[in-house]
Amino acid sequence: MSEISDIELERIGRAAAEAVTGPGAVLDVDFEHYLDSTDQPAYMFSFVIDQSMEPNFAPGLMRIRLRQRIRDELIARGDMTYPYLKVISPVDWHKPIHA
Repeated sequence: MSEISDIELERIGRAAAEAVTGPGAVLDVDFEHYLDSTDQPAYMFSFVIDQSMEPNFAPGLMRIRLRQRIRDELIARGDMTYPYLKVISPVDWHKPIHA
């Protein structure tokens, strides 16, 4: 596993999202270290995407393309950590979470 800085991981996420959705659609990117269901280290990328500017293909396909771009970049840098994604609308990004 390589040591990629958190700032660089956010850049990787933003670059992948902009490549998939097009310029101007990505409003925000957040990143955190994460343990998956098997307690393996993973990355959680959260994206705020302006839905009015999303590409003209299914949201599921957008997520697949986005995850693959991120995964390819991580592997190219020697990091085998798996990326998980959350794609959030601007409205939902600022909603409070109720328990």
